[in-house]
Amino acid sequence: MTWSQGAALKAALFAAVPNIAGLSGVQVTYGQPIRYMANEWIALLDSEGSSEPATISPNRSREETIEQTFLVAVFSGDAQQQQTCTERAFALVEYVVDYCRTTDPTVGGTVRGMLPDVQWALEETQGEKGCLAELAFTLTFNARI
Repeated sequence: MTWSQGAALKAALFAAVPNIAGLSGVQVTYGQPIRYMANEWIALLDSEGSSEPATISPNRSREETIEQTFLVAVFSGDAQQQQTCTERAFALVEYVVDYCRTTDPTVGGTVRGMLPDVQWALEETQGEKGCLAELAFTLTFNARI
């Protein structure tokens, strides 16, 4: 018995995200990318979790809630392409959310499912070297541990 499914979930997401249809060519990193960053990337960042006793459990199981934060970034060397970058960032998030909601809601059997809420925050940057859209989003999953 494990005390948390957080590490297993993050590992399963890291294995699954690069193979999601529509994400071909998108760099996926386990944590914040430090070295080479492609023009489009998805980073699996922080995880948070909490657990409480399961309501009906003969073996003292617990219900765990895991929040996994991602960061999507889309860069263009053309500063006039901010809207395009932002719209592409939202599209990349949609691919991941759709995968977790419908294609593989248990993320390889690591969790019971994804909860319907998605939290997000967008930051747009323009400068002489181009433009960048960074879209952080958090998905919430539940697991029986």
